[in-house]
Amino acid sequence: MSRRGNSRNLANDSITTADIEKYIQQQSDFAFEMEILQIIKRKCSYASSWGGVYFDPQTRKQREYDIRTELRLNYNLEKVLKLAIECKNFKPNYPLVISCTPRIEQEQKIDVWHWGSNAQYERQFCCPTSFYQLNGWVGRSLDQVGKDSNSDLIIEDNSTYDKWTQALASLHGMLEDALSYNASDGYDYLVFLPLIVVPDGTLWQINYSAEGQRAGDPKQVDSVNFWIDVEYLIKHDSRSEYYNISHLHFLTKKGLINFLDNEPVLLNAFCRY
Repeated sequence: MSRRGNSRNLANDSITTADIEKYIQQQSDFAFEMEILQIIKRKCSYASSWGGVYFDPQTRKQREYDIRTELRLNYNLEKVLKLAIECKNFKPNYPLVISCTPRIEQEQKIDVWHWGSNAQYERQFCCPTSFYQLNGWVGRSLDQVGKDSNSDLIIEDNSTYDKWTQALASLHGMLEDALSYNASDGYDYLVFLPLIVVPDGTLWQINYSAEGQRAGDPKQVDSVNFWIDVEYLIKHDSRSEYYNISHLHFLTKKGLINFLDNEPVLLNAFCRY
């Protein structure tokens, strides 16, 4: 067993190689991030970066992102997904639990930036979109849930909130970078998505009907979309553009692989284009 602590709780014993190996296997967020990075390198054959620093417009501070990448769809190279990925090394004894209700029509929306005839990106706002299906389950609330030694529940949402705000802030930086391009760089259409990736077996879903009644038992899943509806005003020099991020994608490691491999579904992000 391991836990977070401070220097006042330290034992006098020196840390050994075995202790460091245990840390890598059980606790290291960075080790899990490297696992996800290997998947990204295999699946996304274009520009990827990791462990970089960006300016967070909300906190006004420099922060570090986990992974940024892009996925050009094999048969539509002009259609590109820009992904801001944050990794959280949850444990099965303290998993993420997301409560969901059916998606309504007004939540079936996605933004696409199109490289226009005026040599800059123009907003193509799509609602409804088949990428986010009507009546599909969408997250409304989330918590980490565990138990203490007395079997009393421990519930927290702060660390997850920090991670998903980091994903949004990182995506904001990617939007600013895209707006600063002087040429389309081969992109005719761009969609930006924030992803939170967690280990397999650490993502649970609870469904409720539109009337608030439980709809089935809680279940482990590999993917949940979470409704956020955040709109950014992106500025660069004299140029400015809006972009709406309607959903945050929570994925397990297995769910990430399935997501990146499912080209027919990913093409739906570009709607009519």
